[in-house]
Amino acid sequence: MVPGEPFFLAAGYQLNQGFIAGTIAALIGAVLGDQLSFLIGHKMGAKGQRKLRRRFPKTRRAIAKAKVALTRYGFIIVIAARLLGPIAWVMPFMAGSYRMHGGSSAFAH
Repeated sequence: MVPGEPFFLAAGYQLNQGFIAGTIAALIGAVLGDQLSFLIGHKMGAKGQRKLRRRFPKTRRAIAKAKVALTRYGFIIVIAARLLGPIAWVMPFMAGSYRMHGGSSAFAH
């Protein structure tokens, strides 16, 4: 995973200097990154989550809570996760692995 914050800071600086192309490139990169993560989660599904749980056993409870939250609140959780730092990095993958539909996911293809 590549954190997007440095790119957004650089794009903000460029926008302040009057150069809008950096901002557009950063936004396109963010959307493409989320879409790619969603598709990887969609294709790997449960198999990918099993690998994560085996490699990081402490994530079992967090993954179970995420599944309950995504099932119960869907779209609201996906949108709120965009504001929660590291959770935003894994949310597109989680939404894809739980096969969220286009109407209930901001990351649908």
